[in-house]
Amino acid sequence: MTQRVAEFILSDAGGVTLSVRPQLPFLPDAVRLAGPGVEVYGAGRRLQLEADREILIAISEAGGLLLLEHPAEGEGAPRELELILVE
Repeated sequence: MTQRVAEFILSDAGGVTLSVRPQLPFLPDAVRLAGPGVEVYGAGRRLQLEADREILIAISEAGGLLLLEHPAEGEGAPRELELILVE
């Protein structure tokens, strides 16, 4: 089983990208701020990640984030999804 790696990237323009490897086992459709972190969810499933306050503020101000899901192995192109922030 491949260990999941997740990294938040804050752009100079204020947007946030979440890069994960391998791809999530579900198709995400939204993101929610949850306590000290973020929940990415869809299809009745969710992934909870811790995030710094700076990241949480940037996601809130941007209204969501860009999710890049990289394949478990190889250098294939990542799947890109724009996830909206929901309350």
